Amino acid sequence: QAVEYLKKAIALDPDFARAQAQLAYAYHHIISRRWDVDLGWTDARSLTWKLLQIAMQNPTPLALQTSARIRLYRRQYEEAIAETERAIALDPNDPDIYWTMAFVLTYAGRSAEAVEPFKAAMRLNPHYPGWYPYFLGVAQYCLEQYEEAATSQERALRINPSSSTWWLAATYAQLGRDQEAADALTKYMEKRDFHLVNVENTFRYQPFKNQSDLDRFAEGLVKAGLPRPDNPAYRRKYSEAIAQAEHAINLNPNDAKAHRMMAESLI
Repeated sequence: QAVEYLKKAIALDPDFARAQAQLAYAYHHIISRRWDVDLGWTDARSLTWKLLQIAMQNPTPLALQTSARIRLYRRQYEEAIAETERAIALDPNDPDIYWTMAFVLTYAGRSAEAVEPFKAAMRLNPHYPGWYPYFLGVAQYCLEQYEEAATSQERALRINPSSSTWWLAATYAQLGRDQEAADALTKYMEKRDFHLVNVENTFRYQPFKNQSDLDRFAEGLVKAGLPRPDNPAYRRKYSEAIAQAEHAINLNPNDAKAHRMMAESLI
């Protein structure tokens, strides 16, 4: 519904830069949640970039935040950080900008620098939404500050009981709180009405710069009860994965699993 209202606003005023930025952000949110597939919006990605280019002709803080998030998912880490810095310069009192900066820094492998802007966002907005402490917990997890991460994730859950317990499961597991880890993982899967085949089958949607952050997350999820896949491609070791698949196919050209592994690796 929000998308339709924004489209209407832009139709009424094609130069409405804030509406262009807001619509780009909405499409990006849809993509990051993978709702575009469910809704059949196969053109969401191209529309996001097109709308953002229009909005960035006269960039507002919102346009810069949206650009930062899109660049993050394109693995353009330094450019994404620079966009958040520009946004803060335009509006140093907007808590969402500080949250966006911290979010980008976390995925860019700079979690230690992310903690303070996360806390700044919460100071500027004392009635902050659940995703503020949720991603603070992600940064703390990446820093191996598991007690602090658990506290942040639990706070997010109190604010929004529908918050994901994906990271909380890994955090509890790292703390040796095995039953709580298993319960959190079960809750995560039940809420989404699906069961994960393995630890890393959704990792391609996590835009971490450092493999070590993903590996640490995977370690927690394994401890919580999820298996790891055999294919090294899920750990971004693509050359190794292709070599393994080629070897398996050479040994047995009729091995269906080997051909599937090759397809996964090439994708």
